[in-house]
Amino acid sequence: MWLSIGTLVLWLGWFFFNGGSAYTLFNKAVNPAKIIQNTILAAGAGGGIVFFVKKPIHLWYMRCCRKQG
Repeated sequence: MWLSIGTLVLWLGWFFFNGGSAYTLFNKAVNPAKIIQNTILAAGAGGGIVFFVKKPIHLWYMRCCRKQG
């Protein structure tokens, strides 16, 4: 539960950090909505990759790298 809450807090913090810093850095020439949209897409892509890659990596690890005892 705490891991999920911490991830949510960091994710929301990135919205403000990315959108706000780019908005002031480029002197209001860049639309912050576009930057926040890219942040949402990046989080979704990362979550999707973990969802599909976690099980094959776990199966490979259990087959190859666990201690024989």
